[in-house]
Amino acid sequence: CAYACGGSVLLLLAYLSLIVLALTVFVAVLVSNFNSLLFLNALHFNAVQQMDGLI
Repeated sequence: CAYACGGSVLLLLAYLSLIVLALTVFVAVLVSNFNSLLFLNALHFNAVQQMDGLI
């Protein structure tokens, strides 16, 4: 059994690392999207304030 059990453990570890990697990528994309949204919001707010100042 040692070989089969070791193989299944290796498979399990590989699956777990893949899942962790996917989650990490997902979170990174979410965070970058959130940051760009905040950035766009700030730009929009600044543009609106400048327009108000001009008018």
